[in-house]
Amino acid sequence: MATHDEQEAPLHLTIIGGGSAGCTAAMWAADHGARVTLVNDGLPLGGNALHVGVFPARLFMRAATLRHRAAHPGLPGPGSATLDVDLKALSTHVQDCIERAHTSLVAELRRRSGVELVDGRATLSLGAEEELRVEVGKRSWSSDRVLLTCGATSQPPRVEGIEEAETWSLRDLIACSQLPPSLIFFGINDIGLTYAQAFARLGAQVTILHEEDRLLDADHSEALETRLIESLQAEGIEVVLGSKVTHLERRRARTRALGTHRGAPTHWEAARVVVVDNRRPSTEGLGLEALGVRRDTRGFVHVDESFCTAHSAIFAAGDVIGRGTRTHAATRDAVLAAQNAVMPSRTAGYTPTVPFVIHTDPPLAAVGWDEAQARQAGFEARCLTLDLRDHPAGAFSEAPDGLIQLVVDGRSNQLLGARLLAPGAANAIMELAVALRSGLTLPELAALLHPPATLASAIAACARQLNSGA
Repeated sequence: MATHDEQEAPLHLTIIGGGSAGCTAAMWAADHGARVTLVNDGLPLGGNALHVGVFPARLFMRAATLRHRAAHPGLPGPGSATLDVDLKALSTHVQDCIERAHTSLVAELRRRSGVELVDGRATLSLGAEEELRVEVGKRSWSSDRVLLTCGATSQPPRVEGIEEAETWSLRDLIACSQLPPSLIFFGINDIGLTYAQAFARLGAQVTILHEEDRLLDADHSEALETRLIESLQAEGIEVVLGSKVTHLERRRARTRALGTHRGAPTHWEAARVVVVDNRRPSTEGLGLEALGVRRDTRGFVHVDESFCTAHSAIFAAGDVIGRGTRTHAATRDAVLAAQNAVMPSRTAGYTPTVPFVIHTDPPLAAVGWDEAQARQAGFEARCLTLDLRDHPAGAFSEAPDGLIQLVVDGRSNQLLGARLLAPGAANAIMELAVALRSGLTLPELAALLHPPATLASAIAACARQLNSGA
């Protein structure tokens, strides 16, 4: 019989993958009494988001937007100015910021009691008594639970001539010290759009090649996508949908991309081609097959609604399960997975109240369901749209152009989702996320006192359309 003096050993959780998701999950688990071993391989701790993704993308975008605003004040009266760009200094600043953030992250992890950091590639196996074993180099240990947050790694797409064409990755783009006169981006994603617009604003001629007929995910309306593409094209960015690159060739400091546009043979040419995203889950060599962990044909790990795999002690979250590449959503999933791994109860992973932002200018921010998703879920959904071009509040605010879409249940008038495409959307979306989480109806949202001549006041005006019959 246990006595009061005896203390049960803390549960040992091994987290494989030190990106944003894995690091946040490690700190959460340690704060809740678990002993955590965090294993990282590839990019330094912080992973893709910190070293390649949203963090450096926003720094480049901030600098590029300062230059763009100087040349295009947006109001009559102020004169325009063309600012020179010292890309070498900007690149050095971005890399310094990344290093400072990485140093801070490592220090925060090391301050956590119960967290051990291990560098290397992990392999999983079963021990003599069916316990989970983790091996990294010459080290080996048993673990009560394992959480896979190993994400995805970039691999060259299957394009003829790609190895000889000297294509750039996003890491090459971040480190470049001289602005190429022209750039082709293909394999585009949310982060790639931010980089493409940033480098166009820094002075490069940019072409975006996208194989699909839609630039954005299906959970964004065509009206939002059309408006975003219009804003990119207005800045001289060429957006080519339905384009497929089949061959690359490098000649005289230029790269030629040969392929098809909506089935017709064509080609594009630029000083550099940037391959944005051809990411594959980092699951090879982990030993998952022998443990019964199922994966799909592309290597993404199958999990249930609590992020548990077919092995009851192995959980997975983030890019490795193929739910997209948005950092904050992956981080939220990883924390829930860690909670399910170390706590006796299980929490379902999906929640529609997590907002996300595509950091273009204007940014696109969203939370909850769109109209089609809400109808699929059984709601009598209706979408209210406010075009800021036609709304008086837009002219007096920092959002003179853009769209607001609010999805409402026709029976309860409850807010089900929102999409904002406008300056300030990245901050304003949080009001709608809180409203959604709190179960506010649109009349209640409209009745809140919003500061005049702001994007928030335009959101309220959109909500008031419910009673006007618009």
